[in-house]
Amino acid sequence: MRIALAPLLLVACVLLIAAPAIRAEVPNRSVESMRESASVVVTGTVSSIHVSKVGRSESRIYTIRVASVQKGDAKPGDHVLVSTWHTTQLPGAVGSNGHRGTPALGATITVYAGAEKSRSAPATSVHTVILPNGFQPAPPIFATPELLNSSPTIEQLDEAAGKAAAAEAWQECETLVRAGAKLAPSPDRSLLLLRSLAGQNRLADVLREGEAALKIEKDVRSKSFGMLWLAAYSSAHDLNDKQALIRLLRLRAQAEGTPAAWGNVLHTLEFLPDGPEVREAIAEAKKNARP
Repeated sequence: MRIALAPLLLVACVLLIAAPAIRAEVPNRSVESMRESASVVVTGTVSSIHVSKVGRSESRIYTIRVASVQKGDAKPGDHVLVSTWHTTQLPGAVGSNGHRGTPALGATITVYAGAEKSRSAPATSVHTVILPNGFQPAPPIFATPELLNSSPTIEQLDEAAGKAAAAEAWQECETLVRAGAKLAPSPDRSLLLLRSLAGQNRLADVLREGEAALKIEKDVRSKSFGMLWLAAYSSAHDLNDKQALIRLLRLRAQAEGTPAAWGNVLHTLEFLPDGPEVREAIAEAKKNARP
């Protein structure tokens, strides 16, 4: 029996057209391949992320604070700008979704990027991260296994956290803080914690931890008391938390225990917005400020 070929060919064409398109995602590239083709390879920390969205597409510009340079003209301490993009594809769409494994704020990473400037900021030297995995996790710079596995003292952790905070390596700073939290409670441990919280602008957490630490540290003449009190008071001021300001002013005056201290509290309270709690605190300060 002879079979007509034309109808079969027509059916085959219809099936091909109707079949759902298969997404051709870009496979990950090897580190060796990316290093060879990149014009910029740096290790550092993510100090800022600028996100812009148009429809289903999202572009990001990362500011990388450079710790070391493997390729390119950057120097340690410089800030390098790199860009990524990502698209949420419609079902059946063909093509890459964009970059994968993009880092969070404060992460320690190695980035492999090209020489061309990003179209999103043509007037600025913004290098495009190599697709799709040009961001790679990097070993910690400050919270190293050698430090954490050596039973570090609070002083060692504090020194490392200070360097991490200065480099805006907040994830490493948090690691050091968690290590410090395993040690016995102390004002120094609280100061280590506050360094990370304040650097991340987590003011409510700074206020809470600062007040808790001041209950342990009673010596108003100590350096730790002054630093703890200032951190908590500044956070309460920035949060416009009037009740916390009153609590901290009263705590300091009680710790000093002198009429002069209550006089200073009285002077500060008079600048706070009026209210029942303020009037009550002013009356207490006036009473205790008398010689």
